[in-house]
Amino acid sequence: MQRKHLLFAVALLAILLSTLLVVVAGSHVSAHNTIFIETPTATPNANQILNQANQATTEAQGTLNVISIIIGFFSLIVGILGILAGILTSVGIILINRYRKQLNEERQQLSEEREEAIKKRTDMDNTLKAVVYLGLGNRLHDQDKKQEAVAIYRKVGSLLPGDSEINYSLGRIYSGSGYYEDALTAFKAALSANPNFAEAEMELGLAYRRRGEAQKGPDAEALRNVDYDQAVTHLKRATDLHPNYEDALAGLGAAYRRMGDKERDAQHDAKAREYYEQSRDYYKQAQLADPSSSYALGNVASLSWFLGEKNAANGYFTLAEAVAKVRIMNAGRSPEIYWDYYDLALAQLVTGTVTKDEATKDEAIKTYHTAIQLTPGAVQLNSVLNNLYLLQKARDGIDRLGKVISLLEAAKAK
Repeated sequence: MQRKHLLFAVALLAILLSTLLVVVAGSHVSAHNTIFIETPTATPNANQILNQANQATTEAQGTLNVISIIIGFFSLIVGILGILAGILTSVGIILINRYRKQLNEERQQLSEEREEAIKKRTDMDNTLKAVVYLGLGNRLHDQDKKQEAVAIYRKVGSLLPGDSEINYSLGRIYSGSGYYEDALTAFKAALSANPNFAEAEMELGLAYRRRGEAQKGPDAEALRNVDYDQAVTHLKRATDLHPNYEDALAGLGAAYRRMGDKERDAQHDAKAREYYEQSRDYYKQAQLADPSSSYALGNVASLSWFLGEKNAANGYFTLAEAVAKVRIMNAGRSPEIYWDYYDLALAQLVTGTVTKDEATKDEAIKTYHTAIQLTPGAVQLNSVLNNLYLLQKARDGIDRLGKVISLLEAAKAK
């Protein structure tokens, strides 16, 4: 549209200039003819001279008028041209700025697309490398070369620092292998990428609890208290994100049980009992959230036994035994099936104690051997031993419990 206006203005200017040239040329011809047609007479008189003078004056005035009109017209043309030039200049500036802005936007878009392409290519390369390293790390871990495996896993984390799933998986490996600092870092990275990652919150709480159990040295007590508080905070956050989250509820039960152990060791029996009752409540919630959880049932049974509620405990152990058998039958090659074997073994041991059935106790010992063979490391053995140490201090003893504890401690020392 702007180009059409420009062409119209140029055409109008050309027409005006052509008209001007025609008018000027006609005026000059007329003046020239007038001057040369006048032929002076040989004997002019005064009247003729006066008439001729008046006529010349009139013609001169006419010429001046024409010139004035031409000058005025020319001035008008110049003004119009000036206005048109101003308009064209403004339009030109607007168009230039618009095209310049469009060009800059296109350049920016191309730059962003180039950067995005480079980022995608880099991410793809890093993902391929991470997959290779992850496979190598798993192979070393299965060969019980945990230190070498962790070094490889750290490379995986450095290649994909913003991947929540990778960091979650690495955190579980670190936590299960006793590398708690690496585990905490990995779970926090997963939560940084995905703040609503309930599973990562749960595992972070579990890692804090495990680190608290492992604290040693003169400041161990203070550090343990901080870790247990952190564990409770993150486990509760996990239940906020995922109501009726069985693993998180069971994790809270485990955390409060450790806090009860701490108070019991300090001979604060009333406070210890309060924590144990809180722990049992959380395990009950976990069992309601997942009725197939032999882990939750086994812990409710153990705490009830320790708190002197033997009949209730025996009922829970009977249920735990039945559920554990079903889980083992349906688990296939689950990598954490050893937990179900531990639940089954303890239930068998208590049942044999209550019924005074030696065959059932023998079966319990065999089940413990199977569980120990499937257990990946000391971290898991510590969790099992923690529960057995609690039962060892119960008012009512459990037959062969000392033998079982010796088996687990020997396996942990290897």
